[in-house]
Amino acid sequence: MKSKKLKNKRFDISDAKRTTFFIGTFFLSMASLVFLYPNVMFNIKNTIILSLFLVLIDYLVIKFKTDISNGQTIVGTCFASLLVQLSLFFWLNYIPIDHHVEKHKIIGKSRFDNISLLNLENNAYNDFMMIRIQNKPIEKNDTLTIYFKDGLLGLKVIDSIQ
Repeated sequence: MKSKKLKNKRFDISDAKRTTFFIGTFFLSMASLVFLYPNVMFNIKNTIILSLFLVLIDYLVIKFKTDISNGQTIVGTCFASLLVQLSLFFWLNYIPIDHHVEKHKIIGKSRFDNISLLNLENNAYNDFMMIRIQNKPIEKNDTLTIYFKDGLLGLKVIDSIQ
């Protein structure tokens, strides 16, 4: 009889330990994303699409598998778990499978204070400012060499830029 009660018990977020857990995972995930996201070749459009998909899944799971009725709690839980899911996605991709090198000719540059915004041939990596912004002296006809690690989930991770 007792095991039947435990089996039908639904998740309750109002417990102080769970709230502390969600707040802690939120901050750890934010720190993880700040560390990982700039080096992963995953543009903002794809990040938004993945985030919306994960939030929808989180919302459906919370709505149908819990007794949570407070809207603020649902939103907070969705975003805390979203950040955990995104950081796990990027940590899994950070596991290197292979390495490769790409070289791109610099066809132009714009100077801002002590940094250069590079224009690469064929508009390569226009969406990725991490590659295009350099703070070392660069000539117009130089070649930019980018060392990548291929991640476990198929995304490229910047190893170094020369």
